[in-house]
Amino acid sequence: MPAVLAENRMFNRGWKFNLLAETGQFNKQMYAIAVMYMMFAFTMGSFSIVGATSFNIMTLIYSIVAFFSFLNLSYIRDFDAIQVNITPIIMSVIGIINMASGSGEALPMIASGGMTAALMADSYFGARYRDDTDEIEFNALEQFGR
Repeated sequence: MPAVLAENRMFNRGWKFNLLAETGQFNKQMYAIAVMYMMFAFTMGSFSIVGATSFNIMTLIYSIVAFFSFLNLSYIRDFDAIQVNITPIIMSVIGIINMASGSGEALPMIASGGMTAALMADSYFGARYRDDTDEIEFNALEQFGR
C-alpha cells in the first residue's frame, strides 16, 4: 500500500507546496530554496548566453510557479496542477534530450546542464521526501553516493 501512496503523490502533489509555513522541516526548506534558486539562476544565465529557448522558458515558468507554491501567498489551482512532482521528471528528460542534441558549445551546455541538474534534484527530492518529515531514509546505493 505505501508504494501506491508514493505513486499517487507523484501525480497529485508537489513536495514544496506551502513549505515555508511548515515548522520542524528546516532541511527540506533549505533544499527547496536551493533547487528553486539553481533553476532560476541557470535559466537567467542561459537567457544571456543563448537567448530564449523553449526549455529555458519552461524552466523559468516552473521555477516561478515552484516559488509561489513554496510561499503559498494565495492558492492558485493551476499553479498546483503545474507543480506536481511528475513535472520536473518530464522536464529533466527534456533537458537531457536538449543537451544531447545541442551544438556542443561549452557555455550553453553548462547552462542547460545546470537547469537539468536542478530539475533532477527537484525530481529526487519529490520522490524521496515524505510530507511529515524532512529526513530521507537513504538506501545502500544512496549512502555510498553520499
